[in-house]
Amino acid sequence: MKAIVCTKYGPPEVLQLGEIQKPTPGDDEVLVEVQAASVTYSNLTLIKGEPFVGRLMGFGLLKPKQKIPGSDIAGRIEAVGRNIKQFRPGDEVFGHLYQYRGLHGTNLPRFAAGTIAFNDREKETG
Repeated sequence: MKAIVCTKYGPPEVLQLGEIQKPTPGDDEVLVEVQAASVTYSNLTLIKGEPFVGRLMGFGLLKPKQKIPGSDIAGRIEAVGRNIKQFRPGDEVFGHLYQYRGLHGTNLPRFAAGTIAFNDREKETG
């Protein structure tokens, strides 16, 4: 699976298109095939490792802990864990990731269960 990867702090040129292992969703997780993502000022500051206090707060002292930057996504649910009842593969979704990632890219189930909105609900009710 292809992803934009950040393995060291620096200017935007440190970002590289790389191959990563495709994740498998756990029982309380969803896998989203990202079709669009935003690039924000906060993403740039994290890529640069600034302000330095962010590194001390857990973002990674010498290099980013979260290797795949980004916060806002839109795409389709590709797979769901067995405990996920609210979403199905093929549902169109969007959302903001940072408040759900924690410092280690975890807690996606809360993101999925709490804040993803999708278009299929209109089809079911309309």
